[in-house]
Amino acid sequence: MFSFVLLTFPDVLYIIVMIIWICRYNLLSERTEDLTYRTHAYYK
Repeated sequence: MFSFVLLTFPDVLYIIVMIIWICRYNLLSERTEDLTYRTHAYYK
C-alpha cells in the first residue's frame, strides 16, 4: 500500500500541475487577446 502511494503520488501531482498550468495559460491568452483587440480598436 505504501509503495502504491509512492508510485501514484507523482502522477497526481503532475496532473494537478498540468491543470493549473493550462488554466493559467488560458487566462493569459484571453488577457492578451483582449489587449490586442483593444489596441486594434483604438488604432482604427
